[in-house]
Amino acid sequence: MIASRTRAVTLLGLAFALGLIVGGASLAMAARSGKAGWIWRGRGPGRPNGSYGANLDRRLHLNLDPAKRDSITAIACRGMASMDSLRSPLRQPIDSLFQTIRPAIETRRQQTRTEIRALLAPAEQERYDSMNRADDEGRQKLRDQGPPGGGGGPCNGSPGGPGPRGGFERGPH
Repeated sequence: MIASRTRAVTLLGLAFALGLIVGGASLAMAARSGKAGWIWRGRGPGRPNGSYGANLDRRLHLNLDPAKRDSITAIACRGMASMDSLRSPLRQPIDSLFQTIRPAIETRRQQTRTEIRALLAPAEQERYDSMNRADDEGRQKLRDQGPPGGGGGPCNGSPGGPGPRGGFERGPH
């Protein structure tokens, strides 16, 4: 009986670990392909309807009229602007701190990539280099967009953007 219980617990643990691996790989592939806006609660491109009120209505099946959806979006945008103004005093010191360590991070990243690349066959190196280019482009794109919460979204006239940072945008149902 103890042996079967041990086997059952081991099997359960392996199934859990396998689930974590598959889930993590799926998230990584979605992020690399640019189709992972749902990971960051709708901050990425491709959010449907472009307004927080419309998304809230659709997700919770509230059947709101357009005036209520617009009012909800306006309230959420005011709240987001207020939160951004509260965060702004912290943004500059954090950005300047990161700028001081960025060269060391880039150097270490390049060393790691060089060590990994040395272990790969030429065909594998090409795929690895392609993956790294995509990662670098994604990082550069995020740097070009500026700090999170600024720019885009229904609060400044750009449909389909980030919108309020809340808990309702969790991806397609």
